[in-house]
Amino acid sequence: MDQNKKGLTKKQQKKLLKTFGISAGITLAVCLVAIIGVVIAYNKIILQKPASTFQNEELSEEEQQKEDDRKGRGEINKTIAVFGVDKDETRTDVIIVVNFNSITNKVKVINIPRDTKVIWTERQRSKLKQLVGYEWDISKLNEMSAYADIKNNPGNIRDITINEIENILTVPIDNYVIVNIEAFNKIVDAIDGVEVDVPQRMYYNDNSQDLHIDLQPGLQTVYGKDAEGLVRYRYGYAEGDVGRIKTQQIFLQAFAKKVMSPAIMNNLPSIITSLFTYVKTDVSLTEIFSYLSLLKEFDLNNLEFHTLPGEGASYEGPAYFYIDQEQLDDLVKDVFYDTTIAGEEPTSSSEATEDSDSTEIIIDQDVSIEVYNATGVRGLAGTLKDTLKKKGYNVARIDNYSDGDIEESTIYAKDKTKANQFLEYLEDATIVEDSSLESDIKIVIGKNSASALQ
Repeated sequence: MDQNKKGLTKKQQKKLLKTFGISAGITLAVCLVAIIGVVIAYNKIILQKPASTFQNEELSEEEQQKEDDRKGRGEINKTIAVFGVDKDETRTDVIIVVNFNSITNKVKVINIPRDTKVIWTERQRSKLKQLVGYEWDISKLNEMSAYADIKNNPGNIRDITINEIENILTVPIDNYVIVNIEAFNKIVDAIDGVEVDVPQRMYYNDNSQDLHIDLQPGLQTVYGKDAEGLVRYRYGYAEGDVGRIKTQQIFLQAFAKKVMSPAIMNNLPSIITSLFTYVKTDVSLTEIFSYLSLLKEFDLNNLEFHTLPGEGASYEGPAYFYIDQEQLDDLVKDVFYDTTIAGEEPTSSSEATEDSDSTEIIIDQDVSIEVYNATGVRGLAGTLKDTLKKKGYNVARIDNYSDGDIEESTIYAKDKTKANQFLEYLEDATIVEDSSLESDIKIVIGKNSASALQ
């Protein structure tokens, strides 16, 4: 049986590809230029190829085989990072991560505060020096893109900013979309404004940015420049940048509703064509219009917004947003590992146990394995290597994890069905499918597994 379709009814299986088209379309409506990028992502990333570098790049034979294998499995669970950049197109003022899951029929969005504190890893510092000639140690998340010079080299965002987002969320980002503020204004004007409830009085002037905000509280229709002011205004919120994010989410919900209206749906093809030039992405424009009709069937109740948990503070002088790691772990499980079909009740604990017991574990001792120690305790990678060797596995490489110590163990796998066999040795590990791995299996030992290996 196809492991990814196990437990689904025929009706649910039939909705796999269709649902992703719906999810893809609505997501870019949510992500400032949602009209453009995710519908494109559906056609280019899912149906045709993984855009791992730049536009129009041909797939290698190995990459094509991976893509064919992925299509054969039938699962569509993709994560895209969407960045809204300032007028100078350097700093990422809006950072959104979107997950589309065709199994659950849900689209989930995580807003990441721009002021999130970042301690640059050795890999990031080395990559930055390679790209622009200098290093950096500590910054806010939105500053990483400026240091990496994404205005002139947008692809740099993957090596620096996206790499950090992957470190924070512990999931791979498949593709990215960069949107400038001009595109945002044009989109809002193109759909004849958005009716939204402005939460408070907003007044601000900044001639250097050509940013002039003058909004009264209450329900009203906002157009391009006023909509820009609404989502960029950051003063007077008790929760700081988190308060601004909540306002952005209110606007994006209203924006998605407007895009779903029949009058706008009929004009989406021309809107997409005219606005694509304002977007920088690692996918290219192609035949997308046949999928736009799927948007009409999307239920906005299946669109969820979340914010990275934590708090803003000035513990060390500069104001940063500090992540609450415990709450983040729960959020990651809810967003990226949700298995409940939209509209259905969550599986009871007894049913979950029964399903877990019946999950087939594929034993494949020919897989290539790498083991990395991220515990701070010496020798654990070697210990696990010896254990696996006794069981008949071949571990090609062991090393300390380059990005430092982490709390939870993770098993990365090209084919996640082959990762289950290693849960015997790391019971609390999270499994993440990553087709870009050099080896078949990459095990990162976290602190939660240290005692079991000692």
